[in-house]
Amino acid sequence: ARLGIFLYAKGNVKDGRTELAAARKLEPGHPLACLGLGWLALEAGDKAGAREVLAEALARPVPSASLRSDLAAALARATE
Repeated sequence: ARLGIFLYAKGNVKDGRTELAAARKLEPGHPLACLGLGWLALEAGDKAGAREVLAEALARPVPSASLRSDLAAALARATE
């Protein structure tokens, strides 16, 4: 998932999305992968898709409070 976030941050959206999706497939609900995919969905105007992937991550234990906060903030943005 970190490679996907790195690629996305560097502007390589296509490969970033591919890496994030692969991480999510290996570990459904992976919080970092879902956060990245949620951002991508929001940027594409796909609020329903963002809500789905972000809620998937929040339904599982998230290892850090700051990551949980980022997921919740992105989910709030997707429900606006």
